[in-house]
Amino acid sequence: MELILTNKSLFSKDKQFPLRCMFNKQRDMPPHQQEFSEVTFILEGEALHYSEPYGWEPTSAGDIWVIPPGGIHGYQKTNGLLIINLLFVADQLPVPLLELYTHPQYKKLFSGDRDYWKSVGFYPRLHPGTEDMNDLTNLLHLFIRLQNQDLPGKIGIKYGLFMTIISRLCDIAMTQKAFSAPVKPLDISRIISYLNENYTSEIGIPELIKLTAMSESTLRRHFRKAFGVGPIEYIRNFRLGIAAKLLVSTTYSVKEISQMCGFNNTSYFCRMFRLIYHKSPQDYRVK
Repeated sequence: MELILTNKSLFSKDKQFPLRCMFNKQRDMPPHQQEFSEVTFILEGEALHYSEPYGWEPTSAGDIWVIPPGGIHGYQKTNGLLIINLLFVADQLPVPLLELYTHPQYKKLFSGDRDYWKSVGFYPRLHPGTEDMNDLTNLLHLFIRLQNQDLPGKIGIKYGLFMTIISRLCDIAMTQKAFSAPVKPLDISRIISYLNENYTSEIGIPELIKLTAMSESTLRRHFRKAFGVGPIEYIRNFRLGIAAKLLVSTTYSVKEISQMCGFNNTSYFCRMFRLIYHKSPQDYRVK
């Protein structure tokens, strides 16, 4: 991790910090570590969002991400991504806000213990209803306007808005599975790479479960969603595709190709080949 955003490097001359709110057109940004707490409200668009240690996953309008101090996150494949960032350093805020920090949901959402988040495996992600999201967005825009104006009592009003926003997030977290592990999508490129390297060997459900870290039922469901067939059928078809290429590009015998592609039974190989390609291996070779 090369990029580290520190409070000093970003906010040494920022009179608004340790509490700032910003509206951004977010571009692609490599994973980076930061010292401050960040709440990211996604207003429009979509992207892949990175968080350590979970990795990349899709995100879109309506999502709210909580990145703890010391956390690592980033963006790629951004498409019209408009966000509002609420940035703060909890231990530098006024003492009256300490009442907020005693909220049990606050401790869960904003824990600064990096080892804790590594053990959990993901950062909190909220997806409030339309009404809650609209209310939060209005409060955030008000916060941004306020911090850019020179008004009497601005500091007190700003901290009041902050408490309202954070309290609302804590309430939303109590009603959502913000602390449940997200369902990780099937890593298709990893599956294909694994098959390319191991199609001559024995590959079954146990090997795929180990590769994907999914339960058997989840594995089967994701395979059908991604490929339209179950894992065993996909592996068979993958091997048959390799065999078809070898039939027209080499002089190996049908039996040799069968064995090279992980089929120990040549009769079974020929039967499955005819089922998929509507020709015997011999006829396919001379087509």
